[in-house]
Amino acid sequence: MSNIKILRDFDGGEEEFWSHYAANILALCKSPAIYIVESASKEDLKWREKSKSGLLEIFQSSEFVEKFLLQNLAKIVQNGYSYEPLNIKIPNMSTPFLLTFSIESDKDNFLIAFIVADRSNTQQFNEMLVRTQLVNDVYVSYKKRDIHNRVDRADQEDIFGVLELLNLIKDEKKFVLACMKLADELCVKFDCSRVSVGWKSDEYINSVAVSHLEKFDTKSSLIKKLQNIYEECADQEQVIVYPLLKDQNVLTLAHEEYIKENSLHAIVSLPIVYNEKIYGVVTLEREDASFSDEEITLLTLTLLQLNVWLFDLYEKDKWLGEKIADSAKNMLSSFFGSENSFAKFAGVIVSALLLYSFFFEWDYKIEVSATLDTDNISYIQAPYDSFVKSVNYFPGDFVAKGETVIELDEEELLLKKLEMESDVIRYSREAEKARAKSELADMNIAIAKVNQAEAALKKVEYYLS
Repeated sequence: MSNIKILRDFDGGEEEFWSHYAANILALCKSPAIYIVESASKEDLKWREKSKSGLLEIFQSSEFVEKFLLQNLAKIVQNGYSYEPLNIKIPNMSTPFLLTFSIESDKDNFLIAFIVADRSNTQQFNEMLVRTQLVNDVYVSYKKRDIHNRVDRADQEDIFGVLELLNLIKDEKKFVLACMKLADELCVKFDCSRVSVGWKSDEYINSVAVSHLEKFDTKSSLIKKLQNIYEECADQEQVIVYPLLKDQNVLTLAHEEYIKENSLHAIVSLPIVYNEKIYGVVTLEREDASFSDEEITLLTLTLLQLNVWLFDLYEKDKWLGEKIADSAKNMLSSFFGSENSFAKFAGVIVSALLLYSFFFEWDYKIEVSATLDTDNISYIQAPYDSFVKSVNYFPGDFVAKGETVIELDEEELLLKKLEMESDVIRYSREAEKARAKSELADMNIAIAKVNQAEAALKKVEYYLS
C-alpha cells in the first residue's frame, strides 16, 4: 500500500504512471496478470488498451474481453466491481476468478481493470475486493497533482507578468492616464492590434482609453461600436471570446458585427468587477491569431489584480460635487433598495411608533385583577340543610328590600314531607289495630309515634312555606 500511496504523488508521465500502477496492483492483489482498458464513456462500447502486465495469454482474445464487459458492465457501473469464474487453468490457483473493477477518472472516459484472483479462500478474496476499491482513485489523485503542478508553474509566470504590469502603471495619479497605459501595455504584451478600456458612467459604459491614441472622437462609428461591445459583455457578466470557445454559451451579436466590419481574426472582452458589480470592460483585438485559454486566464488574473486599484483611482479622481452626489445616491439606494428588507421595515415601524408616542395620544386598556371589599358583611344562616338552587345576586350588586337573593333546592324537603305523611297514616292504622285488640300499651305507643310524625310533618311544611 505504501507504493500505491507514492503513486498518488507521482511526478512522471502518464504512460510511466500506468506501468507502475499495473505492477503495484499485481503485487497488492497477488494476481498473475492485469489488463486495463479505456472507453470514451460508459455508453461507448469501443474499448482501447491502456496498460497490461503479467500472464497476458488470458487477455489475448479481444472478443473475450468485450463479451465479458457486455455481460457485466451494468454490474461494474453499479457496484464498482464484478467477478466471474474463469474456465482456464492458472498455475497455483484452484478456483481462478476474473475480477473486474472500475478506476475513477477525472474526465468522462471510463477505465476498467481486469485481474485474476483465487476464490478458494473466501475471506482472502473479499479482502482483495476491498483493496481494489481502496486503490481505484489513485489515477484521479495523480491527475489532480499533475494539473496542480502545471498550474503552479503557469501561475508563477503569470504572477510575474501581472506584477510587472502593476509596477508600470501604479504610479499614475489620474484615472484616464492609468487606463491609457493599461491599454498600451496589454496591446504590447498580448500582441494585439488594438486594446480599448471602457468605464461605467451614467448607467452606460463609455470608452475612456484606446491603445496608441491620446485623443479620440467619442461620437465616431468605431467608438460607438466598441460601446456596444462593452454593453454586451457587461449585460452577460462574463468573458466573451469570439470566435466562441468550446462550451461557451453567450450572445455575441455586437462582437460578431464588429469583427466583420474591422476584418479581425479574434476579439475578447473581459469585465472589470468590483464588489460583485461591473464597472468597466477591457476589449482586446487581433488581426491574425486567436486567443488561447492560457492567455484568457492571464488576462482575467491581471484584471482581478487591477480592479480594486482602478476603482479607487476613479473615485479619487472625481471632483467634490460628484463625490457628494454619489454618496447621497448610494445612501438613498441602500435605504430604498431590496437588501435587508426586514430590518428596514422593522426600523420604519419602530420610528413611526416613537413619533406617534411623542406627538399623539394613544388610548389603551389595562387588565388587572382586583378584589372588592364591602364595609358591612352579614352572614345569613339557612333554615335547613339543602343545596343552592339559584343565585340571583352577586357581591357588589344592589339588592332591594324583599327581593330573593338565593333559592334553596326543595326537592329533598318534598320527599321528607311525603315520608312524614306516610308515617302518620301508618302509625294511625297501628293505633286502630291495637285499640281493636284492646292492647292499650301498643295503642299508646302508636299514638305517640303518630304525634311525633305529625310534629315532624308540620316542621317540614313550615320550611316549605
